[in-house]
Amino acid sequence: MARYTLASKLWGNLQLDALGGTVLFWSQGKSDFTRTEDGVITLRSISTTKVRNAILAVGPSARYEFGRHLAGFADWMFYKNLQSSSLVYPGSNSTNKNGITNSVNLGIRYRFGYR
Repeated sequence: MARYTLASKLWGNLQLDALGGTVLFWSQGKSDFTRTEDGVITLRSISTTKVRNAILAVGPSARYEFGRHLAGFADWMFYKNLQSSSLVYPGSNSTNKNGITNSVNLGIRYRFGYR
């Protein structure tokens, strides 16, 4: 993920950034389905799924430094699946017509040994 500073030291210690990059995504799963009728197994299906994909991620970020060691941040990220939307698996964005999802990340960072 790359970070580009758009403005720093706004309203004291506020910094605005643009984030962008590629998120690598991989998933592996196994599904076991069994149907029984009157205690007798009539159907059993086992399937495995392996997915490897890259997801484009971009968005704005804000960081406010409360001191030399402590900072709060907020990131608003947008994600676009680069693989065909015809494949359905968790995280594929297959139900979103544009294939774009987003997330908001809030947090506090503490820097140890910062001078």
